[in-house]
Amino acid sequence: DPGLLTVNFKVPYVKGFWGDLSFTKTDAENGSKALPGAEFTLEGTATGSGKSVSMKAESQAGGSVSFQNIPAGVYTLKETAAPEGYELSEKTYKVTVSYGNVTVEGMEKNSSQQYVVPNEPSKVDISVKKVWEGVDKDDPLPNSVTVTLTRNGQETDKTLTLNAGNNWQGTFTGLREYDEN
Repeated sequence: DPGLLTVNFKVPYVKGFWGDLSFTKTDAENGSKALPGAEFTLEGTATGSGKSVSMKAESQAGGSVSFQNIPAGVYTLKETAAPEGYELSEKTYKVTVSYGNVTVEGMEKNSSQQYVVPNEPSKVDISVKKVWEGVDKDDPLPNSVTVTLTRNGQETDKTLTLNAGNNWQGTFTGLREYDEN
């Protein structure tokens, strides 16, 4: 038809806003101690595409964890593997990426206003029992004995008093499974 014109238009391309999330993995008892070897998963749905997103990251030597180019959306961040000598955190964090801004609900910030995720060190209990060997049953026993806990050959301030009343037994509780070294 001679009155009909064909016009070609370029379809505009709309680029979504992406965000980056960085935080530091630290020791809960010593916040300045960075922890490498923790693994995290960020999962959720991208707002624009409706597609599922799953990203993984591991804390590096300085404890830093980084997720780059997160599409706009709402996500759940979870620790999936704890550093050696630490308990796996059960906490989850809601991460929202909108217009390039990233907000995290429930994550602590340090004095520099940087996000940090602390881990509790693994704890153990050590039970002790005084066994009297080479003592005749008629020999008098002391009223009590004091047991001092040592770590790496050095005495600590932790002691137990054992006596007949506690059947010569006691337990050191809540000790770090691994020391700082």
